[in-house]
Amino acid sequence: MPIQFACTGCGKQLRVDESSAGKRAKCPQCETILQVPNVAAASDPLAAATPPAAAATAGATNPYTPPTVESMTGPTPIAGGAVGNQRVTATQILNYAWEIWKSNLGLLVGVTVFTFAIQMVGSFVNQVLGAGMGAAGGPNAGIVIAFIVAQLVAIAVQMFFLIGQMQIVLKLARGQPARFNDLFGGGSRFWPTLGCVMLVYLMFISVGIVMVAVGALGANLGAGGPVIGITMFGFAVAMFVLMLMLWPFMYLVIDDKSKVFSSFSTAAHVTKENRWTTFVMVVMSIGIAMVGFIALFIGIIFAAPLVVTMWGVGYLMMSNQLTIGGDSSAVVA
Repeated sequence: MPIQFACTGCGKQLRVDESSAGKRAKCPQCETILQVPNVAAASDPLAAATPPAAAATAGATNPYTPPTVESMTGPTPIAGGAVGNQRVTATQILNYAWEIWKSNLGLLVGVTVFTFAIQMVGSFVNQVLGAGMGAAGGPNAGIVIAFIVAQLVAIAVQMFFLIGQMQIVLKLARGQPARFNDLFGGGSRFWPTLGCVMLVYLMFISVGIVMVAVGALGANLGAGGPVIGITMFGFAVAMFVLMLMLWPFMYLVIDDKSKVFSSFSTAAHVTKENRWTTFVMVVMSIGIAMVGFIALFIGIIFAAPLVVTMWGVGYLMMSNQLTIGGDSSAVVA
């Protein structure tokens, strides 16, 4: 029976033969010299390094080892959490997200219900203001200003809680404790996150303006219909490609791994080897959401946190902040 334990230098999961108990070994990743624990002593470091579901099923088969999650030896947070790049599969991401979702279902569903309630309150306020505008017989300066302010407040509140939700998922994925109160802890990352979101909006608007200009030019040349159709298709493709390349930008800012302007180039580096994986994740997200809606609509409160967890895990794995695969054998002295 192999002995599994975590390197004290980098956190990598190591595995040696049982006959090496008590001997000295060198970590293949950071070359730290370690004392190989005996079988009994190895259980504590392993429990500390494994994801939440593994700790809840002590003595059972580790759900993060093959064949459940392909070549994973148990996603292990890298000390320091430096952003890198590694190729992963959508199956690896979904399987680990599933274990986190199962182990923390109450917390994740509670957070989802709360954020949905906040969105419903914002929607209700907008409807009331819209009804007031209609009752006034047309646009009223005071109601219009109140409507605009309500929209801005709603966007800010939703972003605030989205940051907290993403931080909770990142903590759980790293095997760290998370509480419902963490949903209110995103204040320090609010303005940087708002800044990068505004840049993305400007980027999309700029591409849209170019597409509209091309369509207008085609219309003036007498080829309006086909040109407009091709232009709209080109716009959709361009937006989708940008999404595949840059989607981790918000995670990088919320996780305080990148500045606002550099988050986009860093995001492109993170996804460089994982564009196909990202596409598959999009398809899986749509499928999970559809299942949630089919399940009498109430299922969405269970499906939504799984989707959010999957993307958080995808960010950590793609950016090499969770080690997967590779040789986990320590060199025994």
